[in-house]
Amino acid sequence: MEGSENARHAMIDVVDGPRDLATVRKRVRGLLAGAPEREVVDALLVANELTTLAWLQEAEPFTVRLRLTGAALRAEVEADLLPGTDLGGAGELLDRIATGWGIRRAKGTTLWAEVAADTGARAAHSVAVPIPRTTAAP
Repeated sequence: MEGSENARHAMIDVVDGPRDLATVRKRVRGLLAGAPEREVVDALLVANELTTLAWLQEAEPFTVRLRLTGAALRAEVEADLLPGTDLGGAGELLDRIATGWGIRRAKGTTLWAEVAADTGARAAHSVAVPIPRTTAAP
């Protein structure tokens, strides 16, 4: 597994499905540190589903890209042998959780999905802790 990460995006080259799937989940949590837990869980489900689907179809190295875009986390899996538009149960999960998803075919196939990610919540959590009031001595 190789890849890169900064505060707004991560790229993971998936070589070993189970081990690299754990890395994808870790990167999602890192990108969404401070976001509401519900949004983190949704992002984990979606990224996990896309990566697992690619691993089961491809069983070859492929790339996962994660990117914060405004109020959303976009997950993209780029592989050669992804299925067509009928994703079965994975499509149902994406319909229920993702704010949008699709398949783009160019050199290879890119399956992408976006989920809400309130990056404003991150800023709210980083506000300094209030200093306790002190009272004047009587």
